[in-house]
Amino acid sequence: MIPVPALYAASNPVVKRAAGTTAWQDAAAGVVLDKPVQCHRMSDLVQHIRHACLLEASAPKPGNVHPLASFDDMCFDDMVLSAEAVCEVLGHPRNARLGQRVLEAVEATSRVTTSNTNLGIILLLAPLAMVPTDISLASGL
Repeated sequence: MIPVPALYAASNPVVKRAAGTTAWQDAAAGVVLDKPVQCHRMSDLVQHIRHACLLEASAPKPGNVHPLASFDDMCFDDMVLSAEAVCEVLGHPRNARLGQRVLEAVEATSRVTTSNTNLGIILLLAPLAMVPTDISLASGL
């Protein structure tokens, strides 16, 4: 098993809720974010998708795979491989329609693992990732 913080701590510090506030604080840099994060470059979007997948997979949830729980046919390493596969598919702009992008992400996942590791987060992130980076999510949806 790969320790979760080692996967992305160096490139993207853990974000946690600032005590007693509604803002979010970057634990490493001490920066308080009081507005939504905007992706200004496609490389940012790829990184955000990768980290969203890894954070979702890292959260201990009863009955789900996470760093301390595996199934016979799926482990946390499969979740990491899946995150890598879909972040590139969803994070780069193309003229593909939403259904096509979801299919491409599912196919990318099936090339790296034999289990359904990330359909839920694909369905969540695919429409969000289609919003052009120069407009806000609220305007783009």
